[in-house]
Amino acid sequence: MDADRIALLLPEVYRRALVAGSPLDGILHVMAAQHAPVEGVLHRFPEVFDPYLTPDRFVTYLARWVDLLGWLEDEDGELATGNGRLRVLVAASAELARRRGTAAGLRTALTLALGVPGVEVDDLVPGPDDEPVPFLVRVTVPAEAAEHAELVERIVREEKPAHVVAEVVYLGGPPDGDG
Repeated sequence: MDADRIALLLPEVYRRALVAGSPLDGILHVMAAQHAPVEGVLHRFPEVFDPYLTPDRFVTYLARWVDLLGWLEDEDGELATGNGRLRVLVAASAELARRRGTAAGLRTALTLALGVPGVEVDDLVPGPDDEPVPFLVRVTVPAEAAEHAELVERIVREEKPAHVVAEVVYLGGPPDGDG
């Protein structure tokens, strides 16, 4: 807010006494200078909540707001696949929350978190009699994401319904390379 706009907020008696170069004029200019940094922040305020524009140090804070804390490596807010992936997840958090507990939601969450295509979630896993096993889902993860097995396990644990058992299968063998 500049000095002229601040002057409009003053009582009429002060405005009539306002003369360029007077002590009152100086005070108004000092007030305007003191407001400038705060107004600059307020002008850029929407950027703070945009996960693609916010500073790196604030992405973790946004992730906590949208319930992604359990996906992070530690309290410092590191996602195993990087800050760029975390920004994508925060941006998609409303859609992820809407689809939480569904096969499509789990597939989307894993695909966005890992940054690799080809994640499959099968909620009709056939049993020995070729009938679907109730309350069982099979999550198939591409081999290139095997290095992030801990992240996959955390996301599956948090995103699947509580009454469902999930098995995670890595294409090309287990994540530790034993098969």
